[in-house]
Amino acid sequence: MARTGTPPTDAARPRPSKRASSLAAALSLMSGRGRQHARSGPPGTILVVLSAGPKTLAEIEDAFRAYGRRLPGGPRPRIGGRGIGTRLGLSLALTMASAVEAGWAGPGGDGDRFSLTDAGHAEADRALGDLRSRRRRVHRLLRPSSAAAVTMAAQIAITAIKVPAALTSGSTGQLNDTAEELLDVIASTAVYLGVRRNAERLANIVVVALMAATGCVTLALAVRRLVVPATPAVSWYPLAVAAATVPVYAVRSAYERSAGLRGGNVSLVSQSVDSRNHALSGLAVTLGLISVTLHATVIDTVIGLVLALTILKSCADLTRDLTRSHRSGQQPGQSRYSLWIADRLEQAIRARIKTWLLYLVGAESVTARAELLRRAAAAADPDVNPLLGEYGMEADACTMIEPAIDELIKHGLLLGTEPLAITDAGRRQLQRALRRRL
Repeated sequence: MARTGTPPTDAARPRPSKRASSLAAALSLMSGRGRQHARSGPPGTILVVLSAGPKTLAEIEDAFRAYGRRLPGGPRPRIGGRGIGTRLGLSLALTMASAVEAGWAGPGGDGDRFSLTDAGHAEADRALGDLRSRRRRVHRLLRPSSAAAVTMAAQIAITAIKVPAALTSGSTGQLNDTAEELLDVIASTAVYLGVRRNAERLANIVVVALMAATGCVTLALAVRRLVVPATPAVSWYPLAVAAATVPVYAVRSAYERSAGLRGGNVSLVSQSVDSRNHALSGLAVTLGLISVTLHATVIDTVIGLVLALTILKSCADLTRDLTRSHRSGQQPGQSRYSLWIADRLEQAIRARIKTWLLYLVGAESVTARAELLRRAAAAADPDVNPLLGEYGMEADACTMIEPAIDELIKHGLLLGTEPLAITDAGRRQLQRALRRRL
């Protein structure tokens, strides 16, 4: 029996919803060029996000953006759109397609959510295990005891390299720098023993005393060289050693300061100041040796004087802080020793959070302070976004949101009376962010 009627037209066919079309778009990327691109990145982090429960592509993207608000190198806060029309959305769709093709994920019950298969749960557990293992290694490395041991070993190695270089060249700056290195072997050993035996105050005294002795000795040597001039012998080895120690000491200073500030260990912070001085010394010595090759030996002598005065100034600053700490019975203030890069990192994170708040008020009409705080807490819920929980980033949700709202009001980007409203200046700043959106 022949079928009657005409086939349905395009207009008569049911149209897929936007949510269903996002799923179809992701799955369609598993063929052709999309398949090649989908294999370009590991889907482990997506599987970690899905381990908290089925999610749509938009919800996965929101989870990554909540993570990115706390990482300047990560994705920007979602402003002005999401989905596969954005670079992050396209990247996540490609990676999701790779996970589906590998059998780790598939469509959920409502047709638009992705959920993990049994194999996907096993892979997500492996990815979570890798994240936790890396975090434990970093935490172990930042323990004061570990930092003190690494510092002591590095100091011994650096001193063994720099002593023959200084004796070979005879440079005032390099001799002064090496004299300090020899005493720093004792100082780093004192710090290590102080951390291991809970004798931090004694370690601080040893560090400061050796810094003072080094400063006096190097100052005397520099003055003597100024009165009795001598021409150092410069070869490639002393110059190479002096130049190579600059980045080594810069990294060491940052490491010691990070571990000291994180663990509240003042002796490590003091040691980081000394390492910073060595980085500056290495740079100055390099310039001094170059000046000798240009027959301007007075520059090398002047650099030796400057290094001696710098050491004595750092010693005086540390002595003042430790004296105040001893009198008050409290740890010395560590804010003045904070890392420059850590300060810039925190500023970048706060800027991203403020942009997100402007978007919520200006584009999504979230005008109640309580609702903004609720949205922040929800975005940082580790049960919804395990990435934040694994890195401990959920703790800054409420502590950073309220000060950010107050700053936006203070700078005239939001009106302070409830309901909150975005000002013209705030809208202009939001528009600039929209032009940089992913």
